[in-house]
Amino acid sequence: MTIRVFDLGEITIDFNPAEVYNSWEEYMRDILDDDEDEEFIDLDSVGGNRQFAPLDPIGMEQLRELTLIEAQYLHDIEEGHRTIDEIREAEEVLWEEDRVEPYMILDVGVRTVVMALLELGAEPFSSCNGGSLSDDEYHAESYPLVAMYGPDDVLAIVENAAREHGCGLYGTDGFGGKGALVLYTDDVRKFMAVANEFFDSLSS
Repeated sequence: MTIRVFDLGEITIDFNPAEVYNSWEEYMRDILDDDEDEEFIDLDSVGGNRQFAPLDPIGMEQLRELTLIEAQYLHDIEEGHRTIDEIREAEEVLWEEDRVEPYMILDVGVRTVVMALLELGAEPFSSCNGGSLSDDEYHAESYPLVAMYGPDDVLAIVENAAREHGCGLYGTDGFGGKGALVLYTDDVRKFMAVANEFFDSLSS
């Protein structure tokens, strides 16, 4: 994949999260053929959740802990020590024991960067690891990405981190004509480096 960096100054970020979600939901309902399709897409899941509710910033201590957990997951998958299915099964046990963390609704590989973006003050509204992990199931996107809104100073931090670690950025008219920024990569592990880059800004 060719990495193309989008010039941040070319887009305007102006949105109301509720309006964005509503326009997306209307669009999805228009293209659904039957009830079965709607159940498969699940309009209230993360993929259809334009506000990423119920995700809230988790604080630096828990964010650093998440970084270690996700880095270990990615290492274990790459080295063949665990599969993504085994990780999901272990997390399903946590769900059953009511010990789940809200970020577990996100794909492995994008969790840290999404939560770091929330901590920065961005508004991520969609993410996917692009099915980039071994033996993973179908994913909606063909490459890892996180789409977001946010104030200019926060998006400038995102742009600098993306340039530093070889990730791409592009702008979109978004849903309902609302401008958005999309961070993407050819290697989901680069998102961990981008998230770590955010820590300096969060700590200052």
